[in-house]
Amino acid sequence: MTIDKHLTSFFGKSVQEYKHGQPFDVHKTTARIGMDWEQYEKDVKWGDLLAEYLMVQDAKETTHLVVGAPGGFEGDMLSSMAVADIVANKVNLPKLEALFLGDITFDENELS
Repeated sequence: MTIDKHLTSFFGKSVQEYKHGQPFDVHKTTARIGMDWEQYEKDVKWGDLLAEYLMVQDAKETTHLVVGAPGGFEGDMLSSMAVADIVANKVNLPKLEALFLGDITFDENELS
């Protein structure tokens, strides 16, 4: 198995990259929230992206969540960078039942 592509489905739901301001249906789709290099250079934090997602209509109905790159592009990229924000927002994700950490391609973290 190569890691050159992101997940396309997770527990029977399609996975869609969440982009702020674009329509998103939490009932039909699993959100993938991940940082990119440009956001990292602008000092955006993964928690900022989660906060934007939580403003989506029906975000409290989220049952599945996929975490992409949480930051750390120039050093360690740790799942704890996202887990702390998810735990801090557990009241805003009361129906979360499935979580995938580390949907990261080798291009995003130069894995070898």
